[in-house]
Amino acid sequence: IDEVKLVLDGEEYEMTRRPNGRFEYTPSNITDGDHSYKFRIKKSGWVLSSTVDVLDPYVKRYDPDEKLGYVTVKNGKVDKDKFHWQYDDVELPDNDRLILYEL
Repeated sequence: IDEVKLVLDGEEYEMTRRPNGRFEYTPSNITDGDHSYKFRIKKSGWVLSSTVDVLDPYVKRYDPDEKLGYVTVKNGKVDKDKFHWQYDDVELPDNDRLILYEL
């Protein structure tokens, strides 16, 4: 891989290759709300060069038609979509009345 760009809300940003081979880019002054993104990877060969757009393999939401991932920013940070437990106050039946399934 020769070059990786972050395509964030339609704008391209050059990512920096670190010594460990990873590419990084930290957006500055990103606004709160939903943002679309994908990665544009360029590989140059001796005869043929190619560029391909890929989704983040860890994306939580994506649009398969547009081939874009989405991230929500809240208070300047990525909102991690923490799972909120519900129904903690519901009483379970007695143990001899429970049916448990194990897969």
